[in-house]
Amino acid sequence: MTKSKGVIGFLIVLALVLVVSPVYHFGTKTTVEYQVKEKQAVGGKNSKYLVYTEDGRVFRNSDSIWELKWNSSNVYAELEAGNCYRSEAWGLRIPFLSSYQKIDQAAEIGC
Repeated sequence: MTKSKGVIGFLIVLALVLVVSPVYHFGTKTTVEYQVKEKQAVGGKNSKYLVYTEDGRVFRNSDSIWELKWNSSNVYAELEAGNCYRSEAWGLRIPFLSSYQKIDQAAEIGC
């Protein structure tokens, strides 16, 4: 009986993750424009790429299963300090969790 409760509990948690995660992703998606101040690769083998903007925002550039995005290294390499970009961003900035809005791509625009 306790084994079946454990399985049911696991299935409920799995269903919540599969529903809440895409809702969070697509529900917070917005278009942002920014000027890159600097960029930084943080971490070792599985780096996350941070993009610092002139107006004080920080974005994370990383691969995303929900966007089927596997080119974060390429996007990071194309960003240049001083240039302006337009990106689709999603997520929320939560400082105490070190959570940043994530950018999925970057198109250069005039400053």
